[in-house]
Amino acid sequence: MSFASTRLVARGFALLGSLALSLAAHAALLSPVQVQLLAPGGYTDGTNTDSTPISATESAAVATGVSVGSGDVGGWMLSDEFIQFDGNSIRLRLEAGADSNGIFSTGYLGAAGEHARYVFSGLNITGFTIVGVLASAFDGFADSGSTGLAGPGPAQDFVHLLDAHSVSFDLDELLFVGTHTFNGVYRYMDVRLDLQTRPDTSNPVPEPGSLALTLLAMGLLWRGRSTARP
Repeated sequence: MSFASTRLVARGFALLGSLALSLAAHAALLSPVQVQLLAPGGYTDGTNTDSTPISATESAAVATGVSVGSGDVGGWMLSDEFIQFDGNSIRLRLEAGADSNGIFSTGYLGAAGEHARYVFSGLNITGFTIVGVLASAFDGFADSGSTGLAGPGPAQDFVHLLDAHSVSFDLDELLFVGTHTFNGVYRYMDVRLDLQTRPDTSNPVPEPGSLALTLLAMGLLWRGRSTARP
């Protein structure tokens, strides 16, 4: 094979790699996502309580998420709280809004066995069905490291798959580590919800990895045939 042909093949493999990354990026949540904040028991700061039920709903674009003042849900957020969408993941930055004798919580209250919670509905990923959700609570939404979650259990205890398009995350029982602060200003925790999927057989779309491997195999076959030519 000539030097020019070798360079052409190398460029082809580079393009295949870029295509694989592009395809993987497409296997992500579609806009919009409906976000609800529900607190049937109202809200407390640890000293004063307003028992008026909270029911806020906001339609969030995947690119922008929910932030302070962005809408009905954002209107309840504390200064550095946010909700972001990243690929198949939902990211929550939560702050402690209540201090009850050194026990720090969100301040959102449940009632009559119903949790205060975020509900995410209208979750759709082209070509895939959501079959589960995994929760973690490490700083920076990492896979390990320090955490602001004090309990009463791991993050997985607070997340629920409601159906193939809806997930909830309980807020009323979360406890914050009292010494886990951002610049000493507020107590916080980062929570990442990873949606688990399987291919939707009723509307099949090739897995990004499988399609990329197929394209790579085609490229190798082309290279082999080109090399075999006199």
